[in-house]
Amino acid sequence: MSKTLQITTTLLGELTVPVEEGLFEDYTLPLGGKEVTFNMFIFENFLNEETAKITAMFIDSIPLMYDKARKEITARAADSELIDCFFREGVAETNEDYLLELCQADSREEITKEMFLAALELRGLHIWQNKDGEVRSVLDFSLDEEYTDELLVISFNQALDVVDITNES
Repeated sequence: MSKTLQITTTLLGELTVPVEEGLFEDYTLPLGGKEVTFNMFIFENFLNEETAKITAMFIDSIPLMYDKARKEITARAADSELIDCFFREGVAETNEDYLLELCQADSREEITKEMFLAALELRGLHIWQNKDGEVRSVLDFSLDEEYTDELLVISFNQALDVVDITNES
């Protein structure tokens, strides 16, 4: 039988994580004034007593990280080539009917970067240990996965600082 670790969190309660397999579960939390469902992936083969405490800290910090990520996306929207490209490609490639309804617009041309970015929602939280031994977390933001697999990925260090924003698919 695989070794498991108990991770005690205030936000999600007691989690039993198989160390060798990790944990991949969906959760729903109130974030940004609405209920948001996202998947959480705690990577395999890195949990021990110390890293489990850091993992619990990241989990309990989901609302804070969510708010920080939103603020960082907004702050970088005006001058980030990455966010500009993410916006342009997202508007061009996402199902038009879905996009127009989501942004409450009559045409693709009416959709502003601010409207598009505001429509992004948390889709995933990932926690792992990097090659330098630091536990890290990322939040994946996207539109409904039925319509796109493009992600705006916000990376956090253990101090809960945003350390990077990337685009992945």
